[in-house]
Amino acid sequence: MIDPNFFIHIAQAAETAHEVAAVEPGIAETLGLNVQLFIAQLINFAIVLFVLWKWVFTPITKALQARTQKIEESLQTAENTQKERDDFAEWKKKEISTARQEASEIIKEAKGEADALKTSLLIETRHEQETIVEKTRKQIESEKDQAISAIKLEAATLITTATETILRQKLDSAKDKELIKSALEQSHK
Repeated sequence: MIDPNFFIHIAQAAETAHEVAAVEPGIAETLGLNVQLFIAQLINFAIVLFVLWKWVFTPITKALQARTQKIEESLQTAENTQKERDDFAEWKKKEISTARQEASEIIKEAKGEADALKTSLLIETRHEQETIVEKTRKQIESEKDQAISAIKLEAATLITTATETILRQKLDSAKDKELIKSALEQSHK
């Protein structure tokens, strides 16, 4: 607010200047200046300057300072945002690298486990093949023995049947001699 004594002081200063100008004719009159008009203009200029300073320049300065501060804060926020974005990009790059490394290790472990499983399956398959071959060999041997036994039984049955047939026939001495001779010949061969 304006000090009420301010205008009184200005009016007194104008009167003093007017009195001085009236007493001493000097340079101002020589130059053709009206001292009273000059002092009135000076007072008007001081009042306008004071009003401008108090109600125009101060609020404008405060507004400019506030705007400057707001711009600085915006720049700082933008800087922080950029820094956060850069930090996030770096973190993202590290995470991707870590994920790739972990994936590589998982793949390597999976390959190792697959190789071990493959080897285990091959060994197990070979063992099963050997077991099957052994069982098949034993089965073939058993079937062979059964076949030989069956053949021997069949041969014995045939021999018994043939012997019975021969014995049933009446043997005469000529046939006996011929049978003995043929049996001897076969036993010597």
